[in-house]
Amino acid sequence: SVELVQQVDEDDAIYHVTSPALGGHTKPQDFVILASRRKPCDNGDPYVIALRSVTLPTHQETPEYRRGETLCSGFCFWREGDQLTKVSYYNQATPGVLNYVTTNVAGLSSEFYTTFKACEQFLLDNRNDLAPSLQTL
Repeated sequence: SVELVQQVDEDDAIYHVTSPALGGHTKPQDFVILASRRKPCDNGDPYVIALRSVTLPTHQETPEYRRGETLCSGFCFWREGDQLTKVSYYNQATPGVLNYVTTNVAGLSSEFYTTFKACEQFLLDNRNDLAPSLQTL
C-alpha cells in the first residue's frame, strides 16, 4: 500500500509504502520515500521519477514492520511515438531489499510482475496529471 505523508511541493512528495513479507520473513516491510518528478528539459529527454528513503519523526520504525531502505531508485519514461512509451527502472538499495530483487529476477515469484502491473495501473489512473508527453500511455 502507498500512503501520501507529505506534499513537499508540486514535484516532490513523501510516501509511506508497505509491502508483503518475502524471503522467509514473517513481517511485512515498509519504506518512507521521497518521490521527485522531473519533466524533460528537451526533446528526447526522459520524464524521471526518482525515489530515495528518508527519515521522518512522524513515521518511525515500528515493531509490526521491517524497515527497508532504497538509496537511489526510480523510473525514466521515454516517449517513442504516439502509442509507445519506454520505461526503465533503476534501483540501488541496501541488502534488506535484496530478497525482493533476487527472488523476482530468478523467477521464483510473481511479485516483480505484480509490482509493475501496479505501476502501470497507477500511470493509467493518473495519466491526466502527468507530463503531456506521457498522457498517451
